[in-house]
Amino acid sequence: MAFSLEFLLPFPYNKPMPFKKINLNSRSLRHLLASLGLLIGLIYLGFFAYRYGDALSNFFNVEKQVVSFGRQFSTANIFNFCVLILLTALGSAVPFLSNAVLAVFNGVVFGPWLGLVMNLLANSLGNFLSLKILSKINITDREKSFSDKLEVLQKIDNPYLAISLGYMVPIFPTLLVNYLVTESKLPLKKWL
Repeated sequence: MAFSLEFLLPFPYNKPMPFKKINLNSRSLRHLLASLGLLIGLIYLGFFAYRYGDALSNFFNVEKQVVSFGRQFSTANIFNFCVLILLTALGSAVPFLSNAVLAVFNGVVFGPWLGLVMNLLANSLGNFLSLKILSKINITDREKSFSDKLEVLQKIDNPYLAISLGYMVPIFPTLLVNYLVTESKLPLKKWL
């Protein structure tokens, strides 16, 4: 006689639970992504404060702090490599947060070729993160400027050209181009 505990499970264990999309308007989406970016930034600052607590004890000695902070990030090491990639990716994923200063800083610290690789990797990672978030959200109420710019890109016959132009031309926010990628159901391999 076999004994089974399947009756204790709240749902059949062999069937995945369906995922429902969240409906948000564009303003709520911007607030959500900006809040997420702020949270990640605060986590990083907390980690930084934990790791360099002794340097922060001299907080009111501004000259000493500026020299210490500059010395920490001006050396090319693996920790700075990872942190700068994550911060640059965050700058490309969060709307209205520019990563241009970090992109230049990557080139200054790590040299032009490794800085270029870092920037490409970070922008791809940040846009991938943005695409994953946007794939779980429906924008129900779009602002007129958002809809107008989206229509301009949708009128281009070749979707690859539309996406490339969207990423290159600064009048199109990256959020809008990433939304176009998710709406056109473009495979991530083709997007990359």
